[in-house]
Amino acid sequence: MGSHTVSETSDPNYTAVIGGDCAATGSITLAAGDVKTCTITNTFKAPKLTVKKLVDNTGGGTKQPGDFPLFVDGTPVTNNQRDHHSTVGPHTVSETTDPNHTAVIGGDCAANELHHAGGGRRLKTCTITNTFKAPKLHRAEARGQYRRRHQAARRLPALRRRHPVTNNQQITSTSAARTR
Repeated sequence: MGSHTVSETSDPNYTAVIGGDCAATGSITLAAGDVKTCTITNTFKAPKLTVKKLVDNTGGGTKQPGDFPLFVDGTPVTNNQRDHHSTVGPHTVSETTDPNHTAVIGGDCAANELHHAGGGRRLKTCTITNTFKAPKLHRAEARGQYRRRHQAARRLPALRRRHPVTNNQQITSTSAARTR
């Protein structure tokens, strides 16, 4: 008889809901001869993983995040959207790679494994950043281009003497005017 409170030790991986003859807070009042039932329902909180794609096109790249399909355990997922998993434990995060971009993995994923462990926090985010590999001009190539330009410029006065032109006159290239 009297007022009572039904409770349990909570588990952070479950959501508890008290129902039946008890109030949502677990309180119940019993009178003589009462037979009442209180129910506590525990629902598992599935871990949630967000895979976030960033693209750095510095140097001339044109790719967008959608050009790199993303996967969790081989199943396609949408960029920057929580992917609901019903299992706790390791999951593999991957993408379709591009040879013109370097991928760096971060966030809650291990950088060298594209791997996410489901324990601990239930909300995790793995970030994959793809950086465009800008083409590099090597110093030897630059010197060669410089020499070719200057050799052609040195020949120009001689070509003008052999083939005089006037202002705004169109000329056609001949074998004498060719440069390498």
